[in-house]
Amino acid sequence: MTLLTIRLAAGALLAAFVAASPARAQTAAYDAYVFARLGGYSPQHTDLDGYGAGFDAEVGFGHRFMQYLAVEGAIGAYRSQRDIPDPVTGATIHGAESLSVVPVTGTLRATLPLGGVDVSALGGLGVYTARRDWTTPVAFSRSADSGTVQWPLHSTDRTLGLHVGGGASVDVTPRISFGADARYVFASANFSGTTTHIGGLRIGGVVVCRF
Repeated sequence: MTLLTIRLAAGALLAAFVAASPARAQTAAYDAYVFARLGGYSPQHTDLDGYGAGFDAEVGFGHRFMQYLAVEGAIGAYRSQRDIPDPVTGATIHGAESLSVVPVTGTLRATLPLGGVDVSALGGLGVYTARRDWTTPVAFSRSADSGTVQWPLHSTDRTLGLHVGGGASVDVTPRISFGADARYVFASANFSGTTTHIGGLRIGGVVVCRF
């Protein structure tokens, strides 16, 4: 890449920011905001083979501390499940295994206004409280003793995770915007001594209210 190309690209980027500034002058008066996101979760790792797309939701708040940078805090929940055959009858037990996760996250969001659309990139850290449930109508014998363990069983863990992603939104009023974002979660939990990747893809529609 030549020096001239770099200068031209930098100039084009600066021009985009300058051109967008007048259109966002009224919106820029509001530095704090709250938001809600509703969408779906899709497991992406082989640890959760057979688990289907599930529910995902999140609420949070944000504060823009620079013109194009903001920090956000949020709490959410996502869930996925899979069907398994009954070990006795062979019949399918719908939702016999499930994963439920409650993430509490902090995010840094960089936003670039382009015409009437705000395009953003994001990344952050979170604490993920996860629970995995197994449900079946039978009991089984443990090799450790002569007793039995009665189903359902569950295991919980709390772990740290990372997320990266991006989104886009459109202002409908100076205070309200609608959009969508997607993020990929990198996190693993320990369920009964077994490490399981509990991350994946979280996608949803977002409504933002500034004040």
